[in-house]
Amino acid sequence: MSATLATVVMERIIDVFSLVTLMALALAIYPFPDWVVQSGTILFAGAGGLFFMLVILKTSKSSARFSMALIHRVLPRGLAQSTDRFLTRFLLGIVPLRHWHDYITVTLLSIVIWGCYSLVFYFCLHAFGFIRTFQLAWYVSLILLVITCVAVIVPSSPGYVGPYHYLCQITLAMFSVPAGPALSYATVVHAITFLPVLLVGVVLANYEGMSVYRSSPKDDPSSECS
Repeated sequence: MSATLATVVMERIIDVFSLVTLMALALAIYPFPDWVVQSGTILFAGAGGLFFMLVILKTSKSSARFSMALIHRVLPRGLAQSTDRFLTRFLLGIVPLRHWHDYITVTLLSIVIWGCYSLVFYFCLHAFGFIRTFQLAWYVSLILLVITCVAVIVPSSPGYVGPYHYLCQITLAMFSVPAGPALSYATVVHAITFLPVLLVGVVLANYEGMSVYRSSPKDDPSSECS
């Protein structure tokens, strides 16, 4: 579990750096409100600080030992031992990519993935007739992607329901789209990007022998509880 969490953390850091890169690109095209720029700055600083801390702990044994000693000094013995084991497995899970060309592959795949997200916004703008009705420029989909991703990165409600739709409404309001149609647009885009992932997750969980109502394998006798 600790090693798996490490991969999730690294993937999230890559997402943040990708988002900040997109925000920098969007800033060159459209002047964002101050709160968006400040949010991007905070996210970039947080991701950069976390990444730097992980690199130090991973590469410097003395820093890792100091962290372990600090944990044992501050926390109760039982909790300190559990945290020590968790941190050790966590750091073991953080490994560099095997080959230099893997970094190029990750970069190219990130561009493709974020490009697909942007296309979803763009095609839905056409489907709702917003581009024709409100004379929206092509970069509106990029701005929608950047601002709504703040709701995705910051921990919020399950499925980002609420913050995602609210930020989408705010973004479209910047381009004179009324609140009602904007909410309908946000609901459809969210469903397109979220429901397929949810359905695939349910199918794969069933394939792995996991029940939707419990996290233990179906064929595990220990999962049969009264």
